[in-house]
Amino acid sequence: MTPISPRPIFTLSFFARMNIKIIENSHYLAFSRQAHQGPGSGCHPRRQEEESRSVRVSVWWDFENCNLPLTTNAFRVAQCITNAVRANGIKGPVQITAFGDVMQISRTNQEALSSTGISLTHVPAGGKNTADRSLLVDLMYYVSQNPPPAHLFLISGDRDFAGILHRLRLNNYNILLASPDHAPNVLCCAATIMWQWSSLLKGKNLTGKLLNQPPDGPHNSWYGYYKAPLKDPFPVTMQSSCLQNDESSGVLVPADSKPRPIPKAVMKHVGRILDSYSQGISITNLRAELGFCERCKHHENFLMNLFSSSDLLIL
Repeated sequence: MTPISPRPIFTLSFFARMNIKIIENSHYLAFSRQAHQGPGSGCHPRRQEEESRSVRVSVWWDFENCNLPLTTNAFRVAQCITNAVRANGIKGPVQITAFGDVMQISRTNQEALSSTGISLTHVPAGGKNTADRSLLVDLMYYVSQNPPPAHLFLISGDRDFAGILHRLRLNNYNILLASPDHAPNVLCCAATIMWQWSSLLKGKNLTGKLLNQPPDGPHNSWYGYYKAPLKDPFPVTMQSSCLQNDESSGVLVPADSKPRPIPKAVMKHVGRILDSYSQGISITNLRAELGFCERCKHHENFLMNLFSSSDLLIL
């Protein structure tokens, strides 16, 4: 079946005979021109900023992973999502689609979500990751019909989405993310902006965390420029745990981690060796001398750092 041309192209051709000033202020012309020439080609900075704010936002909500808390007013969910987007200067049209087994949602909440503009896609419970697969199929179809620029807003904490989000980011789609607490780091680092789902629903911290600059770079971007400092998606506790020394594998402790103190007895023994060589001693000979020391053999980290040093003369 021959695919239908995107609506922006039709609108542009329809107004081709109109006054050029009307066309230049049209979002449809901006979308078509940016897709081929980039956002900064011959654009006035103010007009470029307005065009970047007009990029559409497509929201994909996995409500089985990010459920609707009992205390949340379902009538306000769509507005909370929109408020979070608007708080970051994104002014384009918003479309929200929710995926999952709607039988998990009360009839009242189903009606509330539908009446406020959220499209519910029912995915019957038929096994693990059924809703995820349905969401991915729809997402891939949307991407095939909508080239960048486009904001893709995923509401989920499932690490299975990490791979596709990183690929989409590499293809210049701007990734937005709302996740529950303790979301996988590999998922978070694909996003430009991230929100905590529970806080978003309460209207708190609507600006979220800025984790990356836009995928097409900070300058002349389709998606504008974010001036806030970037946050590290990887917590400090995780970084320190990854850098800990694994004594069983013999991996060296990095320089920025705290070294274990060397006992005074070992230090004195090293001092005696150095005193016996009035002209200094090479690292090679020092290694040989320490190799016979029983006290030193119990401090593998000290020996490994010493044995990996270059052959310098100690004076």
